[in-house]
Amino acid sequence: MDDLDRIYLFGAHCYRVPSPPLGQVVEDMQTMKRLGMNLANFQISWSWCNPDDGKYDFGDLVTLLAESDRIGLFASITLTMEQMPKWVWDTYPDCRLMNARGNRIEDPTQYVLPADGKPGPCWDHTGVRREARRFLDALMETTRGFKHIAYWNLWQEISLAMVNPGASGPDRNVPFNPETLDAFRDWLKARHASLEALNNAWGTRFPSWERVEPPRLYTKVPSFMDWRRFVFEGYLPGVVEERKRVIRKGAGSPTRVAFHTCHPLFGAAWEFAWSRLADYYGTSFYPTAQLYHGWEHPGGILEEVEDRRHELWSSLYHLNYGRCTASGPTRYLISEIACGPYNVGLHVKGDVTREDLRRWLLLQIAAGSQGVVLWNTRPEIFWDEAQGQGFLDGNGGLTPHAEALREFGDALKRHSDLLANSRKPVSPVGIGVDDDTSLFLEGSDAGVHANMPLRGVYEALLTLGVDPNFVDVNRSDGQALARRRILFMPFAAAMAERTVRKLAAYVEAGGVLVSGPTPARFSEYGWAYQSGMSPEAELLFGVRQKSLCQVAEESSLWRWTPKPGRAGDLRAPVVLKGTAELESLALRASFYVQTFEPVRSRPVLRVPEPGGRNAVAGVMNRRGNGRVYLFGTMFAYASLSEGCHGTRAALGRILDSIEVPRARQGEVVMHRRFWQGAELVSLVNLGSQAGFWRDEAGAPSLEDILTGEVFGPGADIPVPAHDLRVCVRRVD
Repeated sequence: MDDLDRIYLFGAHCYRVPSPPLGQVVEDMQTMKRLGMNLANFQISWSWCNPDDGKYDFGDLVTLLAESDRIGLFASITLTMEQMPKWVWDTYPDCRLMNARGNRIEDPTQYVLPADGKPGPCWDHTGVRREARRFLDALMETTRGFKHIAYWNLWQEISLAMVNPGASGPDRNVPFNPETLDAFRDWLKARHASLEALNNAWGTRFPSWERVEPPRLYTKVPSFMDWRRFVFEGYLPGVVEERKRVIRKGAGSPTRVAFHTCHPLFGAAWEFAWSRLADYYGTSFYPTAQLYHGWEHPGGILEEVEDRRHELWSSLYHLNYGRCTASGPTRYLISEIACGPYNVGLHVKGDVTREDLRRWLLLQIAAGSQGVVLWNTRPEIFWDEAQGQGFLDGNGGLTPHAEALREFGDALKRHSDLLANSRKPVSPVGIGVDDDTSLFLEGSDAGVHANMPLRGVYEALLTLGVDPNFVDVNRSDGQALARRRILFMPFAAAMAERTVRKLAAYVEAGGVLVSGPTPARFSEYGWAYQSGMSPEAELLFGVRQKSLCQVAEESSLWRWTPKPGRAGDLRAPVVLKGTAELESLALRASFYVQTFEPVRSRPVLRVPEPGGRNAVAGVMNRRGNGRVYLFGTMFAYASLSEGCHGTRAALGRILDSIEVPRARQGEVVMHRRFWQGAELVSLVNLGSQAGFWRDEAGAPSLEDILTGEVFGPGADIPVPAHDLRVCVRRVD
């Protein structure tokens, strides 16, 4: 265990109940070892291991831990606490989660599906917490002698997800249990200096703390913002911390813990704080099901050429977002990665090939992972995922795509230390993530607009040869922001004035800020500024808003545009014309057209108005040693979904004006990781034709991580169309 920091964890989930016969699981672990894996994950369920009060059965787990130790595999144990025993549900009938209507969620599932037992009970219930501690204490007593346990996964795909198709928002919104509401009030007391301060923030007149309530049926109110902040800052991480305390106390020796999400919480920054609670933090990654977001899917049968390019950039968006949340010393772990088709009930999906699996493994390396765990060994036996997943067949034999795992295992034998410890450098380009806007959009039932602007600007920057970082604007101090030469905020509709002041200080110190439309149109509590922009934002951008309207999409599409109620609700499609440093560029307007009256700023975009006049639709303002750009349209949508080359060209000009390096040759872009003088070089070809990357003359040779092929200084390194390769460069 002392050498664990030098080992890139490479394993698979091989046990969860209901499970195939234990003998098959043992055989599969031996196969894993032969393939070069070093970790076996066992998912245990509270209801299975503790079927009655005082009765514990850890027999399967002990057998598997002993076998994994015998054959030289590390073990990890995933807890499924939401799958609570029926006797606990019966003992504490008031532990059921209450929704916003005051109804209890009656679903004491005894199965791991759906959703690993989520949402489970109310974890603020004292009886449930007591029984959970008893169970975990017994579990730790049983496993204490096994020293090869690499980590404990405290919460598989952390969330309050509820499988309840068609349920309304109030029916799904939890937890409104009395104990949790008391905890919410305590959290509010710490956040607000006084009851008067809370009433001022919310626009309410609660006479006492005991009367304070979160909203239940209507979310477009200020109190919703604090309620959801509490869930993400208080309730969910509080559950993790409780489990962490019990596990570490029971282990009797230093013990590593982990947890992960089913996908990054795109648009929000809660995970940047969550990750500090764990030694390993990360995400699931299912390119078989998670590639298309919002309105991206074109419908019908997907063409392989466009689908493959989409897979590359969408996967890197997913994986890099997750990596950026794993802050400080926390290691970034891909806790689940697909290795077989994602079947759902009667619907079966296409086969996963050796090349697919090879590409996915390389993508997560390119994004910065420090460990990966496959889902799973043999095909699924459970109803809703029948015959899906798996790198083995039903008899335990290797599938054709399993050969990609052997190649990856061989690479680990040569480069495990570099893969485990190398990290991507801090990028000079940041994409800001703001919780206030994320919550505001959630409350507006418009959460898609928290994610899609980030996807749009990421795809544009990736194409331009930039490897950006996602940045937690809410929690980053001035020093952290100053590490970025340029920061993109593609849609920050709701911002606290303190956040705007923080951005202003960043610009004054020499940073460059690029904003999408309507920055700080609303406060962090959803209060609308009557002028269309907060006072601090008006100072930062050097403008006053003149007008704001929605603009129709090209070709009469209705992807993000609301249907008009009358003539004049939508402006006809229009193109914005660049001026000054954006001279000669044409940017397609998307979602909004916002026009401005410059105060200290100068125009960089203009839009035609009736009568042949042009209005200002974009500005640049100098502030201290830096500058800000304000685009009065959703430029991220124009680039991503409208194929607007002018938008990408505009971003490229701004990057070039501050000499941001771009690692791009033709359609091939390069990403890098470093550790102790060695580096991993990932070459990603976003083009539909084979490409090349000419390496630096005079640099040490590069070795392909999988094939071992060596490329000398100045060599042209081939990269197949819509594919990637990862190479190692070591300095002797």
